Amino acid sequence: MLARFALLALGEGAFCALALLTRAPPADEAAVPICRKDGERLEATRVPGKRRVAILMRGEAFRTDHQEFTAEQEAESEALGQNGYSGQMYGLLRRSSCGPKSYERQDGFARNVLAAIDYAESKGAQVDLFGTTFECFNNETFHTNLSSLFGNRFKSLRFLGAEAFKTSTQMTSVRDVYDTALHHMKHEGKFYDQVYLLRWDSPYLCKHFRFEDMQQFPQDQGYLGGSPDGFYSIPGRYMPCFHEFIFNASAWAHQTSGDGGCCVFPFSTDGKPCGGGGDCNKCIPNFWKKCCSDLDQSRAVSSWKSSCEGDPDKIFFNPYSIGGKEVAPPSWLPSTDVACVSE
Repeated sequence: MLARFALLALGEGAFCALALLTRAPPADEAAVPICRKDGERLEATRVPGKRRVAILMRGEAFRTDHQEFTAEQEAESEALGQNGYSGQMYGLLRRSSCGPKSYERQDGFARNVLAAIDYAESKGAQVDLFGTTFECFNNETFHTNLSSLFGNRFKSLRFLGAEAFKTSTQMTSVRDVYDTALHHMKHEGKFYDQVYLLRWDSPYLCKHFRFEDMQQFPQDQGYLGGSPDGFYSIPGRYMPCFHEFIFNASAWAHQTSGDGGCCVFPFSTDGKPCGGGGDCNKCIPNFWKKCCSDLDQSRAVSSWKSSCEGDPDKIFFNPYSIGGKEVAPPSWLPSTDVACVSE
């Protein structure tokens, strides 16, 4: 029995000695999420001397400019209770795609992204393209040509159906395309130094990207000008953590937008279901605080250097210069069974 007590005392003494050698974290220092370690392990698989980039297209392709709708179409949508111009983030005119001149617009945006990819490859980066969007629900088939508009460059192009559209927010396609890219990277064993989350219907300039050498910290469009949620840049080492954050998959990430998450809006501003939107203008800062509060957040902005130094506002291709493409006018208004309704 005495020997047993001696062993216990020796063990406790060794434990106390180890504790003296181990730095106790401050009470206000957040625990480092395990996904940070996962990201570091993924980064260790990168091939030296090679830079890989993933460009992720999200949102609604063939987005129709509201100016293209006629007064009769607006009245019809209003009569169905689907007009969203009073601040609501829902409604066919607010979110309609595959409408008048939308094919030409998407053609221009696609050429801009392809030109950005060409520029990245000219700087030695290898680029993989992913996309998630919705089918046309107005008897048009524009979406069947989407891959060809992008030169058939997609590693994955996913179309979500009508049921997903009914209850979707902007985060719906963000989550889908990001999940696809992360699983592709893990399956193929090809580490992405940088992941760029882009919208199908936005123009992008040189200043949005850093292809010459890779940005080390998450970034949004706020510092670069425009709505912050129009552009997200996620370094590969933070891919697992950002995945957990947008899926609210961990305790450290499980919060709504108002509490520091990445925006989940199940309702529009007037309480109707299927509120569109849902992306948070503070998504990247909130993620940085949740995931990396032990790191200097100011570095995300202060270290940013855009591509095309000397001309950061250069556009790779002006998407608004496209004109003259012959596309038959669509019967744009969907039937009420695919409208945003509560189930």
